[in-house]
Amino acid sequence: MSIFSKTKSKKKKKNKTPFEVDSFYVMDDAKVYRRRDGGEQYWVRIYSPTDKKHIRRSLKTKNKEVATLNAKEFYKKVIKLSSTGETIITTSVSSLTKKFLKYQTLLVDKGKLSQTRLNTMTRTLKTVGMFLGKSSRIGSIPREKFIQGYEEYRYKTSQKKKELEDVVIHSELQVWKQMVSFGIDRGLVSKTTHLVYPKVSGKSGRRDEFSPQEYRKITRTLNTKKYLDVKHPYLSNRRYFIKYVFLVLCNTGMRTGEITQMKWKHLGEPYEYDDENTGETKETVEIFIPAENTKQKKQRYVVVYGDGWKYLQQVKILSKYTKPNDYVFPKYDGNKWTLNERVFDNLMKDSGVDKTERKLTWYSCRHFYGTKRIEEGVDVYLLAEQ
Repeated sequence: MSIFSKTKSKKKKKNKTPFEVDSFYVMDDAKVYRRRDGGEQYWVRIYSPTDKKHIRRSLKTKNKEVATLNAKEFYKKVIKLSSTGETIITTSVSSLTKKFLKYQTLLVDKGKLSQTRLNTMTRTLKTVGMFLGKSSRIGSIPREKFIQGYEEYRYKTSQKKKELEDVVIHSELQVWKQMVSFGIDRGLVSKTTHLVYPKVSGKSGRRDEFSPQEYRKITRTLNTKKYLDVKHPYLSNRRYFIKYVFLVLCNTGMRTGEITQMKWKHLGEPYEYDDENTGETKETVEIFIPAENTKQKKQRYVVVYGDGWKYLQQVKILSKYTKPNDYVFPKYDGNKWTLNERVFDNLMKDSGVDKTERKLTWYSCRHFYGTKRIEEGVDVYLLAEQ
């Protein structure tokens, strides 16, 4: 027999657990062991019928007696949860977030949720995920994690600390709770998950509105050459659009999301009416707002009051995009325009309108419109449908 054949015939027996230092069983089914690569700390390994796999947990001790006690407690927990159909292994924050947002995207496609709301949820869960750690397991989050540090974390990380109100934190926590409930309903999170949250006010202060005097100050500013005719042609063009967006908002009561998605095909045929305030015969139109563009996901028609139709005609002269499927208020390249609050804040500053301790936003135009219509005798319930 050759040397090579002797070498082949001698096979070394493989050790099934080469990294284990020692091991023993407690409660018959729970294996307690130490690993060379685990800092000699004890671990426990138990089969979970509901997860249909073995569960491994570090017992976080090098003491054999303490490890035995901890293993027994964990074994009892597994048996208790398994008897009620609960899973032991919970999903991570990152994984649950992806599944939750995927489901919310389906709701957007079905017209049951607005894209704006989905964007808010996405930003919120990104913030909460950074606080908890995206790889953290839902079931491993300390019970008082939120109450002990979330508010402080938000104030440290917020770019606009003065504008960070309790209602914002409350809204963020509500989105997180909604996602956890989503996970529980689908068996991704244990029903025994119970986290304690800080008590913050959920009452949102109604957005303020500007007075008639302030409205006149703003419109005077919007009509000055200093504001409109700046040297840069792009900036000058956008300021003209800002002017007409503001005026149309104040004469229709539309929401910002509705006006930025409005297309020329949504404007009806012009018709005449008698203005009750001035006695003049004016021309106006009705604007059709599709269900997918509204907050309540119900289509409706908006009547343009005052000189609103005149402003829209000026926009058509000003704009390069006037085809039926073009946006009425587009970006410079024809795509959908987003009205940000920085633009509104600059307009208020240029107009000399004091925003200190006041919640003035683009939405304030809607409140101003509502107040003016009520003063003119429009029925409140009819106005609410607008």
